[in-house]
Amino acid sequence: LGIVVPIRVNEYVVLGRRRCRALAGLVHCKHHHCVGARCRTVEREVERLDAHRGNVETALGVMLATRIVPGITCQDGATLVVVVLLLSFFNAILKPLMVLFTLPFILVTLGLGVVVINALLFLLVGRLVEGFHVAGFWPAVGGSLVVSVTNLLLSVFLRGRRPTPRAPRRGKRPDDVIDI
Repeated sequence: LGIVVPIRVNEYVVLGRRRCRALAGLVHCKHHHCVGARCRTVEREVERLDAHRGNVETALGVMLATRIVPGITCQDGATLVVVVLLLSFFNAILKPLMVLFTLPFILVTLGLGVVVINALLFLLVGRLVEGFHVAGFWPAVGGSLVVSVTNLLLSVFLRGRRPTPRAPRRGKRPDDVIDI
């Protein structure tokens, strides 16, 4: 139906009906659509899903924040989508600049300044998006903490530890030459 989800099965990575052992790092890929040792089609799908996974984690965090933190309300699902997109945009563009300019403050407060920056971004999104209301600074702090903890927990449990890719084993051939 247009959505392809890669699933790791034994030593293969299954993408739809295709099986690619190259993504698992076991052998060189022999598919006609692959170049080198990695399957480009499978890698593109995994990267695309990883990009959306961050937005889903943020959406779950914002939903939890509206349920847990008093003073934060979200009108409907469309508003939630706009909030997630704006938060993602602000975290990608504004947050690095704010961290750079407030680095001495962040160092003096032993990292608590980052919590203030997250709360300010959360408050800014609350002011910009109609239908998403953040009552003040302290609800914004609580909401940003809920979103951060949700992102952390989901990324730890869903992404897990990825195995390091192994190079395919080759037997030593007598014609191998090592140039120094």
